[in-house]
Amino acid sequence: MKNICFHQALIMLQVLLLYLTLSNGSSSEGGGGGGSGSSWSPPKDAKVRAAIAAQKAQQGEGTRVISNFIQNATLLQELTDHYLWFKCYKETRGSNTHWLDRDAVPKTWMEKLAVQMWKDQPMTKFHKDFAGYEIWCNILTPEGPLDWHVDKDQIAHKESGDQNLSYPLYGSVFYGYPHEFDGGFLEVVKYDPSHGDDISLDEDEMERIDAEYNRLILFNASKFHRVAPIHSGVRITLAVNVWKDKPRVADLEGANLQAKKA
Repeated sequence: MKNICFHQALIMLQVLLLYLTLSNGSSSEGGGGGGSGSSWSPPKDAKVRAAIAAQKAQQGEGTRVISNFIQNATLLQELTDHYLWFKCYKETRGSNTHWLDRDAVPKTWMEKLAVQMWKDQPMTKFHKDFAGYEIWCNILTPEGPLDWHVDKDQIAHKESGDQNLSYPLYGSVFYGYPHEFDGGFLEVVKYDPSHGDDISLDEDEMERIDAEYNRLILFNASKFHRVAPIHSGVRITLAVNVWKDKPRVADLEGANLQAKKA
């Protein structure tokens, strides 16, 4: 038993050390065409706020929580390799989120998981012509919080501001690594434009979901959401947004790949 506890402690220490090494970049539970993770302060224009709340109404507002998502014991064991998650985080943090076209054949473990996460889900059944998947990994510690934000096309937002916001159809997070931490709930605002710019809402005005191991959460990423403060430990996540139209970040990734090959 002492050996097991020592091994777990060693793994968590490795997680923390590598995270601190990589922490020059920012993180985001919902990247939204770039996964920049820098908190986005709510726009002042009430009409813009109303559009954020109303845009997904026709698609349904329900958050889906699927516990024990992966049933394959072999796959779960493979996902305990923390190096997979560190490598994913290093390669997809900031504006380097990974893009997979809807009809492309998934090759990597994160591409295969992304397709599996959205297979037979109501949103992708309704939007059969969606463009594809935006994929990234996220590592958070008490020193690296993730405050209120919405997922959006980061590049388009930088170019045109709040007047031309583009959102994913839906967002998702999967907790496939047996992480251990306190706090770190996913919180999603049941947003109403009448709240104005105040995101300090009562508990009954938001959804709060525990980041339980092997749990998949599908939610409206155009709503304000955050990761609640983490008091101890390391929180590791695979995030996948599905987009009706390919975000600009997908073109950025292609350009980066071409530059590396040159």
